[in-house]
Amino acid sequence: MRKLLACALFLLPALCSAANPYAGKFYADGGAAKPQFALTFDDGPGLITEDLLKLLERRGAKASFFMLGTAARSFSDRAKKVADGGHLVCNHTYTHLLWKKEAKKPGHEELLLKELARAEASIKSASGVTTWLLRMPNG
Repeated sequence: MRKLLACALFLLPALCSAANPYAGKFYADGGAAKPQFALTFDDGPGLITEDLLKLLERRGAKASFFMLGTAARSFSDRAKKVADGGHLVCNHTYTHLLWKKEAKKPGHEELLLKELARAEASIKSASGVTTWLLRMPNG
């Protein structure tokens, strides 16, 4: 698992914009000085994405959408609406494999790199955004 995380963290800066001050950093929680929370959605875009976007717009809220490459390809119009709405578009891999299981198999590093690259290409094609934040499936 340590190799898998190192592999993901190695690739992430390559997917990031050099102008982004958060690029390549790892975050587990926020600062204690200002109470905040982050609203995040996984595995989309999907069937409820447009309803979520309408609700967020009515409330004046922004969220992070961790997109699967397969979903971004299937629902490219919804991925574009997420980006156009000013929400953070993020990478959640291409097919949502169970990485704790995959990490035990030979060649898992190459599979992860392929998953991330395929997801990035699909998400960028659909939304027009290059992601800089990754959430691994299943923790």
